[in-house]
Amino acid sequence: MANLPIPAHIFFDDFAFDAVDYIIKDGNSIIGTYRGLSNSDEIGNYICFLLSDSPNISVGNVICTPDFCDCFTITKTSFDHYNGNPEIIKAYYADENKNLGQSSATTIFNINSANGSVIGTQAVVNMNYHNSIEQLREQVEASNSDDKVHLEKLVSTLELLINGDIPVQKGILSKFSDVMERNSWISGSIASTILSWLTAKIL
Repeated sequence: MANLPIPAHIFFDDFAFDAVDYIIKDGNSIIGTYRGLSNSDEIGNYICFLLSDSPNISVGNVICTPDFCDCFTITKTSFDHYNGNPEIIKAYYADENKNLGQSSATTIFNINSANGSVIGTQAVVNMNYHNSIEQLREQVEASNSDDKVHLEKLVSTLELLINGDIPVQKGILSKFSDVMERNSWISGSIASTILSWLTAKIL
């Protein structure tokens, strides 16, 4: 436990550009999406969240970045206080250098067919872009955005594009630019999905 020198919301405002909308999972279920800041102390690495956002976080949950490239298991939680009241929950995790389920050992790939997939030793490229569409749907469903309907249309348009149901045209997603600007947490996932799809087409 630590005492904050300033209210937690001011602390978060000061570091707004470093904040990330993390996805919290319990098993295969998404609990919610909460804005957090990564940091470390004498105990270890952690991601902190504002209690005013009512984050549903506990030991054993999994924290994922918006593109699901990095996921960490919560091993410990603690609270920071301001004027005697808890305002921040700190979620400590096991290892910031490893993705869940990923092995650090050298991997040899024997590939016969890999349609629709990107092959690599890093989680960021070892993904199937069709699965990414489903993850995007889950993120939108779990969000509290006022633009949820537009976000659903964005994901559906991206799916049609990837499946070849609509032609690739310059600026095809530009009509959603304002929506993505207001919901920056989804932009990384969109970019990652498009990159995976394009790379798979090139291979």
